[in-house]
Amino acid sequence: DVNDQFEYTLALKDLNPNKTYDIEATGTRTDASGNTFTTDSNGNATLKFEIKNNQYFIIKRLPDEMKYKITEKGSEGYKPSYRVTESGKHCASPSGSAEGFHHVQKRLLPHAI
Repeated sequence: DVNDQFEYTLALKDLNPNKTYDIEATGTRTDASGNTFTTDSNGNATLKFEIKNNQYFIIKRLPDEMKYKITEKGSEGYKPSYRVTESGKHCASPSGSAEGFHHVQKRLLPHAI
């Protein structure tokens, strides 16, 4: 169903410490409100959000070599997945829960298959 919501947890590390980053989203943050987040003194942050069909969650101006771990709470009948892009170009499409931390460049676009 195109109205089904999908829950994600996004752990970020190796960002700039105590820095505020902008978020562009059509989905809903479930951990806080607003369109920004600030990293801790170690450059880490954890975000929670929900998206459904044709919605997105983009974090702008991420530093190179930062790392992420994304987990999607499964829903019956759906296989967890996401897509990573940089400047509009497709970079990776791991399926399922990503084990460990992975590198990302500029943009994160989760989607359901």
